[in-house]
Amino acid sequence: DFFENEARKNFRPEIFNRIDQIVAFHPLPLSVIQHVVAREIEQLKKREGILGRKMDWHFQPEVYQYLGEKGYHPRYGARALQRTMREELTIPLCKALNEFSFEEQLVLTIKMVDNQINISVEMHELKMDLMLEELTQNEFMDYASSLRYKIYQLFEGNTYVQFLSSISDLKREQKENPKDFWDNGERPRRLAYYSALEEKFSLAKQTMDNFETEMALISMGLKPLNTKFYEQIKTWDSDYFLLKLELLGLLKPEFNSFKLGMYGEKSKDIFKFYQQICSQKNQDWEAQTVWYRASFYEEMIELKTETGDIEGENIYVLENENTEQKPKKVQSKKYVKQKYVANLPEKEMGDNFKPAQKGDVFLGVEMLIMGYGVALFLEEEQGIQRIQHEESDAAFHKILLVASTAQNEHIAPDDIHRKNSTHWLSRPRRTFYREAFEDQIYDIKKRKVAKNETLVLLLEMLDKRFSERLDNELQY
Repeated sequence: DFFENEARKNFRPEIFNRIDQIVAFHPLPLSVIQHVVAREIEQLKKREGILGRKMDWHFQPEVYQYLGEKGYHPRYGARALQRTMREELTIPLCKALNEFSFEEQLVLTIKMVDNQINISVEMHELKMDLMLEELTQNEFMDYASSLRYKIYQLFEGNTYVQFLSSISDLKREQKENPKDFWDNGERPRRLAYYSALEEKFSLAKQTMDNFETEMALISMGLKPLNTKFYEQIKTWDSDYFLLKLELLGLLKPEFNSFKLGMYGEKSKDIFKFYQQICSQKNQDWEAQTVWYRASFYEEMIELKTETGDIEGENIYVLENENTEQKPKKVQSKKYVKQKYVANLPEKEMGDNFKPAQKGDVFLGVEMLIMGYGVALFLEEEQGIQRIQHEESDAAFHKILLVASTAQNEHIAPDDIHRKNSTHWLSRPRRTFYREAFEDQIYDIKKRKVAKNETLVLLLEMLDKRFSERLDNELQY
């Protein structure tokens, strides 16, 4: 009755008679007003000029209470709240943000100081700042998209299809001939291993699909790009690379061993360099030193096959004045090999480079390197390398690198012991200066590099080219 009487006092009869129902509203309590404040702040965060910024928000709870109390009126409710928030929060916040570039990562702290709202805007920690300098958001999105493209490309490639076909064959054999399958211990182990590897690839693909959703939100400005997501992508890339390497080693074992011969006066130094590379990449190796002994190299041996091969090795037939009769003997043109013992005490390591006989001339070192995909990793390392002389800028020591993926005992070129051999006339592909480095094949222009940084520079280039070659190999 009270509300009806109040309505009659304020409306003329013809208007009052059109009212169907009178609804009474209670005044909004302060607790409800604070919920309104929280909603208004969330709306503020979604404004176009703020949503796209990379900011970490930190609100002190007392700020909500302050805005609620100041924007509340017992008679007018929350009508004054928007004006209060604009004057106390929105305008000061915009002024503070305008002091910084739109692309900068910021930490925003809003708290109460002396019964007033204090807005503090600071640059994010140095790690994020440096990362954003190195990698813009667009570059990162391109990088992540390229990873997604590569995994889908691999799943559609011949190598992975061959891998799945091998699993299907093993499962069919298990189903059709279970007794024979389980009696052969190798097949069950292979099926278990293949299936586990397939599951890892499927999980990697699912993870990348989830990343794609995250990237879409970042692209639309609905989520900021942060270091955590960046590190997740990098970790995924590293793990996926190891998976691809394992798949290559499984289906193409011919790439899992590589013979690298190093010949020349300073081949010991290059040998140490490749030992460090193997150590960094967790590759196993064994080696042998190569020596020239005149009596062994020039020894005449019988021709055993009509093709001119001796035990599978290429030989060179000596000229014979009697053209009607094939020569019976040929020159061996082989070098003496001595096993390199890697586990000798430091003071005895020099024994590896002592000649077995007086008069033997040291030519170089041959390494057999073993590991998943090592042939792809080092295949481009062939050619002439130079080391600048210790005392003369114009003088260089030459080292010839020869490689082979075949299980060939002899890879040393003929006449490599002769200084006037044509093998030494090729243009150098790599030069180690005393304080610089360059490589023609890898397109590394001469640059100043400390000796302890040369390995890092070369490994970066090897890793980059190896990743590209690995992807190409797995597509076919």
